[in-house]
Amino acid sequence: MAVETTVTNASSVGNGVTTVFSLPFYFIDPAHIIVSLNGVVQGGGYVVSGVRVPAGGNITFTVPPAVGVIVTRRRIVPITQPIDTQNNQTIFEDVFDDGLDRRCMVEQQLGEAVGRALQFPIGDEALNSVTPSVALRAGRVPYFDANGNLVMSDKTLAEIE
Repeated sequence: MAVETTVTNASSVGNGVTTVFSLPFYFIDPAHIIVSLNGVVQGGGYVVSGVRVPAGGNITFTVPPAVGVIVTRRRIVPITQPIDTQNNQTIFEDVFDDGLDRRCMVEQQLGEAVGRALQFPIGDEALNSVTPSVALRAGRVPYFDANGNLVMSDKTLAEIE
């Protein structure tokens, strides 16, 4: 199966009635689906359907999320390589395809994460910025100085407030 979309997650707002929420992306294992309510990962209370369906599937809750609750569904594929082949062994098409699909899904989730990160323009000297050690940055506020360099305040957050 080809991974034909770049969508890796979806969010909706609960209305206290709806129990079915779409998974608008292809996935090969229900364990790869992470469901959060208002940012809190859920360990159950729902059923995943649509495994290996090109258009995706659904999450069906046993109890509808309350009004205003943000329902987030994400595909998170472990960054592992579970295919083990032997010399002179036949590699079936579905095994080969699953391996390629997993790689594509991992690349998509990494791309999505990088897309949400603070980034510097290409060629910007600030690109070489490294944060200080934990001991030197704990409780301190990062900021950009007059030259545009990332630095840590010499004051604690409590002192600034």
